[in-house]
Amino acid sequence: MTYTALKMRGIENTSIVVILLGGLKVTDYIQYGPSLVKCWLYRRHTNICNTCSRLGHRFDVCPSPEDDICPGCGESNPDNKHDWPTKCTLSGGPHINADKIFKRRYQISCVVR
Repeated sequence: MTYTALKMRGIENTSIVVILLGGLKVTDYIQYGPSLVKCWLYRRHTNICNTCSRLGHRFDVCPSPEDDICPGCGESNPDNKHDWPTKCTLSGGPHINADKIFKRRYQISCVVR
């Protein structure tokens, strides 16, 4: 079966290339020049900071590490005896942030219109 590459882009300073294929299935290998290259489904993770509970970065590169926010309820600077219900900041569901049971944990890498 022949697949058509609709869009391609590299991921920053890596040797990984994201290829948007026409069709509903991902092929196992793509012929690139004289060689076959292994393919797999690309799933982008959503980074959530464990310190400030904001999206887009991790705790080790947090721009505001002094803002201690409860990961469960979102309260600023909670005390040690703080009792909080488990609540996801992405979906509002009854699970921790970006848990494996959260179906939208992965987002589509790019959309061609």
